[in-house]
Amino acid sequence: MKKISVVFLAMVLATGMAMAQNSAVVSTTGSFNDATINQGLTNNTADILQVQNGNSGYHAQATINQVAGDNWGKINQYNTRNYATVAENKNDRGQIYQDGSVNSSKIAFEYGKGANVGYVEQIGTYNGGYIYTTFNNNGTVADPLSIVQHGNTNNAVIEAGWNAPASTYDLASIIQLGDNNISKIRQEGGDRNIARVSQTGNLDVANLTQTGGYLEAYITQYNGDKNVVNLTQTGGIAHITQGGDGNLVEGLKTGLVQDPLATFAGNTLDVMQLGTNNTLDLKSASFGAVVNVYQNGASNWSQVNN
Repeated sequence: MKKISVVFLAMVLATGMAMAQNSAVVSTTGSFNDATINQGLTNNTADILQVQNGNSGYHAQATINQVAGDNWGKINQYNTRNYATVAENKNDRGQIYQDGSVNSSKIAFEYGKGANVGYVEQIGTYNGGYIYTTFNNNGTVADPLSIVQHGNTNNAVIEAGWNAPASTYDLASIIQLGDNNISKIRQEGGDRNIARVSQTGNLDVANLTQTGGYLEAYITQYNGDKNVVNLTQTGGIAHITQGGDGNLVEGLKTGLVQDPLATFAGNTLDVMQLGTNNTLDLKSASFGAVVNVYQNGASNWSQVNN
């Protein structure tokens, strides 16, 4: 195994002001390579490129740690069994691109004070993408967090402000193209958060939890069969569109217990199901909420409980 570790901690002093402007680039080719870049202070860039031989028994691991703000970390990996981690602080940008199968990526923002940008793109099968912020964004600038996956049997998770009950202005987006994919977005306790999920394929699952006020959720499952939406939202509006047969809108699963009812406690929920044998089972938990259900096809079933 080859290990490469690059540490940059520098400061340029000029007229009473300190600023760090470091750039680190690491490139590896072959098998069992590990690359790590650690950077302190601000205005740093880190870039890791790994290309391995493609044997499923081999792996490459890339890690970028940027402990201050206004940094940019990028990782590009090709072939199978790659592991990528970008750990940021605030006002940072993390970006991971993986082309292959059985790859894993994680971007972590320790302080979601706004202006953080997280982006993961994965091409292939059995990949996992994860973006999270551990503290709240309590400003007025959005934290755009996005995962795009092309292929089957992939898993995407975005958790914004999960250690902060009042995180605001979080923007989470997941796009999945393929079959048997799972997406999960969790944004809890804050206001003015937006979640978007777009899935094209069959046997896909969209799992969304949002609590707070002035929330927006948009879930679209295009032209696929036997897709599932698990919804829990308090506050704001939600739009769900499913096109295909045998699709389902229901509640969340906790452990081995499946809640049969999706829960909506916001202002307006729109559900559109186009096809046959589709099901909606919903609990509307807020006074004065408006729930609009449109089903076009045969053998569909819907139920809204107060």
